Amino acid sequence: MPAVAARKQAAPAPEMKAAPIPAVADADKIGQPVPAVVEVEKKAPPALPAQERVATAERASVPATSADSIAALKSAADGGNRQAQARLGDLYGEGKGVPRDIAAAEGWYEKAALQGDVGAQLKLGAMYANAGGNPRNNNLAYVWYGTALKMGSSAAKAERDRIGALLQPAEREQADKLIDSKVARMPKAPAPTNTRK
Repeated sequence: MPAVAARKQAAPAPEMKAAPIPAVADADKIGQPVPAVVEVEKKAPPALPAQERVATAERASVPATSADSIAALKSAADGGNRQAQARLGDLYGEGKGVPRDIAAAEGWYEKAALQGDVGAQLKLGAMYANAGGNPRNNNLAYVWYGTALKMGSSAAKAERDRIGALLQPAEREQADKLIDSKVARMPKAPAPTNTRK
């Protein structure tokens, strides 16, 4: 039994595969010793689409902070993936795996929010309403909560109304125009399909 335990602790061997059987064209090599196994050259995995890179980064991010995970998220976020952008906003806002940087968090949240990510819109609203590292800005808080509400978040209504009560009527009117403008430029979520007839 001790020999079995020793084998389990040994370093893993390189990946191997059986050598091909000689073909007829190799008839002159018949009778010569053929290596039983040859090492296989490892190749880099093929490039993944942005959605798969985010999923891979999320799976790799058990603690969500490994350098590879953050690099995969950054790559997907730079490619325009709003989920990756929002996730990077979370990491920068919390200082997990990267230095805490509220300005960077705000920038990533805004990129995701402008693409219609309601969670990022709510987080921006909260950042401006609560001055979480940023100067308090009730106008921007109202705009982001209002945008999230227009995009379908019922949770945003109470916050938008609370912040709206602090604004002058002319400020709310101007902010409502900005909300409409932002929502009009955002990608529309696909309509749910009804499979029943």
